[in-house]
Amino acid sequence: MIASLPLYALFLTVVLIAAIDLKTYRIPDVPTLCVAGLGLVSASLERDASSNFALAALGCLAFGGTLYAVRATYLHLRQTEMLGLGDVKLAAAAGIWLGPLQLPSFLLLSSMATLLVAMGMSYATKGRLWPGQGKRIPFGPGLAFALFLLALSEPLVDPIG
Repeated sequence: MIASLPLYALFLTVVLIAAIDLKTYRIPDVPTLCVAGLGLVSASLERDASSNFALAALGCLAFGGTLYAVRATYLHLRQTEMLGLGDVKLAAAAGIWLGPLQLPSFLLLSSMATLLVAMGMSYATKGRLWPGQGKRIPFGPGLAFALFLLALSEPLVDPIG
């Protein structure tokens, strides 16, 4: 029961993040820090907390570093921002929950979920919402969905044991 409390709190936090990003195209720092803190709490409740903290740190670096590299590369090549730093920070917090081995699954699920969000937004606005028309698509809801789904299906995995 106690071990599932961080998961319940994660659900509420990612729903809040998704709703805020859909409305404002911003991901606030406070809910993202809550996701990170809840990930550390969840890791501490597992049987081998020291190796879980190491995996959490590696996951944070892998997830955040990957999205930051994509952001920086696109910004350099196109001279325009594709990913906000809120997306990068949320991905880093997701890495704390999921560990480095879940990065490919996280990227795939978050991209697919974001595509569904874009399709829904396009349908809701009768096709007037596409990046080529200068409109933005929030990535936060896709990141939040992927984080929660993967946190439900697979807790922080210890590749050694």
